[in-house]
Amino acid sequence: QYLRTEHPDALKTYDVALSLATDCFGKESVEVAACMNCIGVVQYIMPFGDSEQALKVLHTALNLRNNILGENHLDVGTSWNNIGRVYFQQSNYQKAMNAYETALRIRRAVLGESVDVAATIFNMGQAYHQMNERERAMDHYKKFLQLARHHFGNFHRDIAIVLTCIGQVFHEEKNYEDAMGSFQEALRVGRAALGPLHPEIAITLNKVGNLNYEMGDLDAALQVYQQGLTVEQAVLEEGNTNLIVTLTNIAEIYKQQSEFEKALEFYTKVARLQRNFATEKVDIANTLSSIGFVRHQMGDYPGALEFNQECLRLRREIGGDMNEDVAVTLTHIALVLLKMNMHDIALEVLMEAYRIRKSLQTHDTRDIAFNLYNIAMIYHHKGSYEHALVFYRETARVEESALGKAHRDLGITFYNIGQIHYQRGEMELALQNFDRALQIECDCLGENHPTCARTLNEIGNIELQLGNVTRVVECFTKALRIYRKAGMDDNHLVIYGRKLFRFEVVQPNAAGAA
Repeated sequence: QYLRTEHPDALKTYDVALSLATDCFGKESVEVAACMNCIGVVQYIMPFGDSEQALKVLHTALNLRNNILGENHLDVGTSWNNIGRVYFQQSNYQKAMNAYETALRIRRAVLGESVDVAATIFNMGQAYHQMNERERAMDHYKKFLQLARHHFGNFHRDIAIVLTCIGQVFHEEKNYEDAMGSFQEALRVGRAALGPLHPEIAITLNKVGNLNYEMGDLDAALQVYQQGLTVEQAVLEEGNTNLIVTLTNIAEIYKQQSEFEKALEFYTKVARLQRNFATEKVDIANTLSSIGFVRHQMGDYPGALEFNQECLRLRREIGGDMNEDVAVTLTHIALVLLKMNMHDIALEVLMEAYRIRKSLQTHDTRDIAFNLYNIAMIYHHKGSYEHALVFYRETARVEESALGKAHRDLGITFYNIGQIHYQRGEMELALQNFDRALQIECDCLGENHPTCARTLNEIGNIELQLGNVTRVVECFTKALRIYRKAGMDDNHLVIYGRKLFRFEVVQPNAAGAA
């Protein structure tokens, strides 16, 4: 029953065995200790098991074995190994390590370099790994690999597992080449030992996909995730967490590749599975947020608004009104409302998001600047220049504090401040802000970028009105040269009284609303 993962039935059987052992051999017997050891293992390994109760039972078994058999008996080593596994499950890695070290000492003294010794060495490697002691983890994984190959040959499930662990350490160390080599070897061994359709093959494929994703090769990552999905659909139940994760990874790549219809297809599958199989609300909310983003990008603004509003409801249920996730979602909703030309409502929503972030964050951040910027842009769009200036200036202050004096976002903000002063007829102030914007643009984008030409064009128009002919010629000539070099026609140069460079309500190249 235990081997067939029929854990409740196994627990009942072990309880019966414990009762019989107690009746036949008494409470202080090795038979009772053996039954209690088995009960403790089942209690922590079964889904939603009681690890504290498991520890209590396993320690009772350990004490019996110590008293009856002596502290260096092999069964005592087994008890220590199992206790270590429970501590590991509880994320108490130092206690797990202490238990494993005792188990290893006993097992090695009795058995030599045996399979059981190898198992404890692997367990220690996992504990070190979780404690971020990667070098020591790698040493233990490699020692296990050596013993496993000696005992099992080259094509065994346990060898595939440890190769995957080794690959993960390399991945975390940014050693992508060795990580990929280990993962590929793990796949080769695993397929030989388990066949092509096995949950552990899918897990390794997912790790290869993650590696490709981190290396920036989205096409390779997508291909591997799809291979993993094929395996998972063949061997896992529909609501399995790993299956949902893989579908989400595929959707995320399609989103990043701007293949929004495919992304929507996969996110929709994820949302259906999450709802049907009682997934945590926080995960459902994240998926709804992604669907809202994709619909926004597809131009389906009513659909985007609907999903973001549902996401907002869930996030408020999870963490109340005053939390960062709520602020993020409010910002997303505001951006959709702007696309629907509902500027007054968008302004209210952005102000609420700003108030939340301001109350939660003790220092200036790019996200706060993003909210401020879009508030300023709405006032700008409405012609409320005084309010717009207040929020642009606060945006600039926050950006300079959070991002530094030479960040691209700050250049955009100075440009828009310059626009407002120009529109108010405040030429000297406009010139000061356009000059600051130009300096940042040249530093960030290079002097031959069309954005620099746009700002030179505005400076040239101001100098023209101020009568500074030399600088007028200089600015217009430079702007025209940049436009031509970029393959743009001369009509991009706008002189005197024509409409200023058109602005968008949402800041280009600004921080994401997250």
